[in-house]
Amino acid sequence: MWNQTSDPEAAPHIHGVCTWHGLYVLKEALGMYCIERQGNDCQWRREICFKTEFKAFVNARTKSMATLGTYRVVHATWANQVVAEVNGVDLVKKKDNRGDSSAEPLH
Repeated sequence: MWNQTSDPEAAPHIHGVCTWHGLYVLKEALGMYCIERQGNDCQWRREICFKTEFKAFVNARTKSMATLGTYRVVHATWANQVVAEVNGVDLVKKKDNRGDSSAEPLH
């Protein structure tokens, strides 16, 4: 089952194998990067996968800032291989700090 998204790079969240119209395509799953969200119980829950690490990271960062949650990007076939982890609260703080410092007059 595919997640509803308009992004052609997005792929279903799957555990090991992608399906496309009933066909099992293991080749596609091998090069996927998945976004996982940390729940209130500190468990990681897989949400969506992408073909490229960059698309997964940008999507995780966007979701993290929008929800103020913690997301990570993992390689689909090696679930313990964390590629990146982003914390929405920290990102918003950094953004606010940059915005405040740019408002100060230069001497």
